[in-house]
Amino acid sequence: MVKKVDISQRKAAKRPEIDPKLLLEAAISVERDLSILTGPELVSKYASDSAGLVFQHVVGKPVVEVAIDHNPFWHYGLQTWYKKPQYRALLHPPRHRDEVAKTVLRMALGELDAYDGIHHEYPRRALKSFFMKMAADWLPKRHKIADNLDILILYSHNLERRAFGTLDSIKHMNRHNAYVRRHFGEGCLTVTGKPANFALPLGEWGEKAQWDWPCRDPEFMADQKNMSAEAAQSRKAGAGYNYKLLDDWEAEDSRQSETVREELKDRYDQLRQLNAPPWTREWTGGTPYHIQSLYKPMLEEKHEDGTPRYFVIKMPALTDDNKPNFPTIPRLSVEALAKERANEIRRRGTDRFWYLQYQLDPTLTGEQALQWEFFQPLTPEQFAKRFGHMPKFRAVYCDPAWKGDDNHQEGCDAAFGTIDSYSIAGQIDNVLLDLTVSNDMESDEGADEILRMMRVWHTNFYVIEQQGDKPMVGILKRIWRSMSFETRPPQMPRFIDAKAWSKRAKNDRISTVAGHAKMGHWYYLTTINKQALATLRTTVNEYPASVKRDTLDMMAQANSDEVLSRWVPIAIPEERMKEEDMPITYVTRYTGLPALVH
Repeated sequence: MVKKVDISQRKAAKRPEIDPKLLLEAAISVERDLSILTGPELVSKYASDSAGLVFQHVVGKPVVEVAIDHNPFWHYGLQTWYKKPQYRALLHPPRHRDEVAKTVLRMALGELDAYDGIHHEYPRRALKSFFMKMAADWLPKRHKIADNLDILILYSHNLERRAFGTLDSIKHMNRHNAYVRRHFGEGCLTVTGKPANFALPLGEWGEKAQWDWPCRDPEFMADQKNMSAEAAQSRKAGAGYNYKLLDDWEAEDSRQSETVREELKDRYDQLRQLNAPPWTREWTGGTPYHIQSLYKPMLEEKHEDGTPRYFVIKMPALTDDNKPNFPTIPRLSVEALAKERANEIRRRGTDRFWYLQYQLDPTLTGEQALQWEFFQPLTPEQFAKRFGHMPKFRAVYCDPAWKGDDNHQEGCDAAFGTIDSYSIAGQIDNVLLDLTVSNDMESDEGADEILRMMRVWHTNFYVIEQQGDKPMVGILKRIWRSMSFETRPPQMPRFIDAKAWSKRAKNDRISTVAGHAKMGHWYYLTTINKQALATLRTTVNEYPASVKRDTLDMMAQANSDEVLSRWVPIAIPEERMKEEDMPITYVTRYTGLPALVH
């Protein structure tokens, strides 16, 4: 007869009972170790049978199994910053765990010290800044508990309020988060048995720009605070930092101004000298804003032995075949990104920021990808057939650089152009009818050229960059009045003030030309002076390295808000359901009557 054995008794025999009170106390330290110690460190600490048994009771798995791919930084983040399911759902393990979290751990262990630093480029909304903030919170815990080492951390952002806000967020986490207060509060010890309490007292807030952890050794770097926050362009000096976390140093102002870019590079070089013993580590993260970005050398430069200077993590929002690299983030889906791109093109006539902020490549933006082939030639016959029946706005545009002026001294040209603008269902088509480019022209001669184009092309409207030439309005009126009735334009020149447009950065203005041209909405007449057309072609093909950009800047004035919103009529094709063979006619938005053919 076979004796029956109770299965539950058999399992109990394999797993001896542990005092529940002891198990409860051990659970706190085990969970804390999971947030601090690496896999090999866990195996070493829980090597004995009794310790290993306690670990297995708490975790549910043997320590050797947990240690295989364990990352304490990732574990800590899941228990604190990404505890809520709606936040955790945004994480994409192949990127956030296997790239970012793994790199942070390697940095903490000193495995990346051969590099000058870590450079991290992710698109907007890909949680890059969030991980940097989480690292600023976790790194002091790791070094204090595992190494009994106090460290100095700098967190810096382009905006001072963002830098201070990040520090406030870390303080709030260590003051109120239940996991931190339970596992890193009273009873938290270093490897030497000294207190390592990271739970901030509820009533303590500290300075907004710098503060200390409660467990700080008072004899450690008495003149420095554990954590500091400052703006990118801050000139504050310090004794040095163990970790320099530089988040989103580049912003739109660095794109608009070469001076800002150079100042930012100078500040970065200064900051690199602020090192602290026994080591200093650096992590920069952001998206590029210019082809000569602060981040460019971090991506390209190498040491003398050929190894990269920086350890680079870079991943655009979409793959080359238009697949999402961050599929768990709704705002980075293919559909959401396509909508974002279309909206920018609709608003600004360019997808410049889309390429910068999501694809991380300034060489792919509309202005950098400008090619002469984008501009479509039209013979007079083709022009009449394509645009002759459509309502338009025609004006003479000028980017001034008069002989003797400061900008002329810099080698700029005076550029004049007559441009037709057409609008069909919100899409703008521009046609360059006439072009003059000169580096040797007085302001009166410039006025004569504007009046010539007005006579030839039957318009009295003109747009000129007023920041560079305020007297031109008066000069044109004076010359017009002095001309005979037969030789002057029928109507007095009418000035359109595009002052707000002129205040925008030149590259920003030119990007609208590039965006429209790339989509096939810029044309030019083949009858334009061949020398002037050759100058424009050279400028386009060399851009953005071209020194002279005046012709493009002149053409960009046709895309100014002051022109588009007020003067360009919207052509609406009449639908002919039955008479399909009849030609399409257009009506204006002002009267609803058929448009006149000029």
